[in-house]
Amino acid sequence: MERAKQKESLGPEWQNPAIFEMYESGRGLFRDAAKDLVSDVFQSNVSENGPIVELGSGIGELERLIPEKFRKRLVGLERAEIFSHTHKEHNKDAKLVVGDIEQLPVRDDSTENVVSFAVFDTLRDLDKAMSEVKRMLKNKGRFTHIIDLQPNAHIIMDNLPESVIPFPNMEGGAIQGFRMVKLEDYEKIKNTIDPLRRPIFDLYVDNPMYTYAYLEQNNQRISYDIAKTVKDWGLNAGTIAYAQAFGESMESAIRNNGLKIINNKVVTKEKIIERNEVHNKFPQYNCFENDVGSIFKRYESGIPEGKVRVISKMHVFVAEKE
Repeated sequence: MERAKQKESLGPEWQNPAIFEMYESGRGLFRDAAKDLVSDVFQSNVSENGPIVELGSGIGELERLIPEKFRKRLVGLERAEIFSHTHKEHNKDAKLVVGDIEQLPVRDDSTENVVSFAVFDTLRDLDKAMSEVKRMLKNKGRFTHIIDLQPNAHIIMDNLPESVIPFPNMEGGAIQGFRMVKLEDYEKIKNTIDPLRRPIFDLYVDNPMYTYAYLEQNNQRISYDIAKTVKDWGLNAGTIAYAQAFGESMESAIRNNGLKIINNKVVTKEKIIERNEVHNKFPQYNCFENDVGSIFKRYESGIPEGKVRVISKMHVFVAEKE
């Protein structure tokens, strides 16, 4: 079976504001802790002077998280005009410019501060994007990237040989990355698969990128079933997590462009807050955790009535132009 090529663009979902509605259902649970976390990151890494250039501003999530003193200096660059229109509906005073990350409408050596929030994992060419970051930064200027979601799957899929199938891998009740199965091993085992389930496996093997993306958006139950089945095969297959692959890709792109890595770590913030209407959708839980895109809800004793514990974990990268 000849597998379909995976190198095309990510698809129309990255031009569709509805994707942010899906993110909002999760982000709304943790935003109080997320604000404190992002505020700490900005206080430590963003200078007190000049504009703050945000790459891929979307509909304004980062703007909602940072303190006012930074917000008023923020200039958002976004290539999808429809996102900018939605952003303006939320904040008519937002300073926004239409621009592509790989061809930024910003002068050389013009800013001390470049930031981005949950964007670089969606890019096909991190080296090109990072070269643009370096070009616009002044000496000693810093680039800060924060991600609160599981990095996009293509970070792993784009760099795999045709001889390996990246089946979803479940850890801790959530899809966390991929189990790498050799195509030759799948060919040996495929005839043992239930005939009713065999078509979805063959479809996945033929086109992993888009089958995986479709299932993530439309039927995660099938992704879980595939992950369990593949694990039960007991094949000698290694695993790789999204965060691991993204971290390695970011470090490589930063170093390839002569920037100095200041930080590459997961940062945590938590707090006890009043239960609000978002948390009331899950009355049986009083603890809500976002572990860089893996969302957990649970009940914990000791939390006062009417309050909830919220935990936000984000992966933070900071690089400096020397």
